[in-house]
Amino acid sequence: MSFALDRDTAVGGADLAGTRFRARRIGDAPARRWAYTLFMVGDSSTRGPCPVDDGDTWFARAFDALYLDLYRHRDGREAAVFTRALQAKEVRGPFCEVACGPGRFLRALADAGETACGLDLSAPLLARAREVLSGGSLVRGDMRVLPFRGGAFGAVLLLFTSFGYFADPDDDRRVLAEAVRILRPDGSFVLDFLNAGATVRSLVAMSRREVAGVRVVERRWVDPRGPFLRKTVEAEPGEAGLPGLPRGERVRLYEPRELRALVAAHGLTVVAEFGDYEGTSFEAEESARFILVTRLEGTR
Repeated sequence: MSFALDRDTAVGGADLAGTRFRARRIGDAPARRWAYTLFMVGDSSTRGPCPVDDGDTWFARAFDALYLDLYRHRDGREAAVFTRALQAKEVRGPFCEVACGPGRFLRALADAGETACGLDLSAPLLARAREVLSGGSLVRGDMRVLPFRGGAFGAVLLLFTSFGYFADPDDDRRVLAEAVRILRPDGSFVLDFLNAGATVRSLVAMSRREVAGVRVVERRWVDPRGPFLRKTVEAEPGEAGLPGLPRGERVRLYEPRELRALVAAHGLTVVAEFGDYEGTSFEAEESARFILVTRLEGTR
């Protein structure tokens, strides 16, 4: 199945009208429901491909309206600073941000005059992104089967620890293979992940705070079976609770050396390693983030 967008989707004076969308099934999953949705910014129409997984996957439930309250500290200033750091490394569009969430980085790209498309599985987060963007395309889809033609983008971004969500590490490799497939020759892939060692050393096992007027408890630990970094959020005893609680999160705890090996195995060459969103050089013992800026070498 394939089709082309039937209208211009302007971002910063350019468009993605020639971008083709397609559906590809992964395996035989009888519980998988296939829906296809393309959100045009400023338009309520829906069309385009998106596999929606009805299975027992934490990420299919966790990125809801409550997520916006839990992670309200992520702001547009941080995204704008990071955009400038990427531009300094000659990362150029058109951009595809995979797992774009509520669109703060897409907004920063648009403000910088870049052309960008965002993809996310979460309908609530895409709805919020549509509120903050004045142009562009938002696509609902699964990062393991990106609904774009090969070689469509100059840069693919996977930011804010949106990698390592799956129980099977082969799914993580599918994510990288799909990112490479939609890149132009000499295009850039940017992977923003946590610095595993520093994260574990500074891990706070339990904390309490107020979210949307409700006191919540957050618990964090390392599950050796992945290893995974796991987190749960639940209302304090006696609190009225919130829709979406209790909830859990799980991210495979990749070491920097493992991420370097993964991108290299997919034909990507590292051109920079950042330790934060300002573009500071990565320091294994100190940096909170491990951000790989890579380039797809050669022609296809």
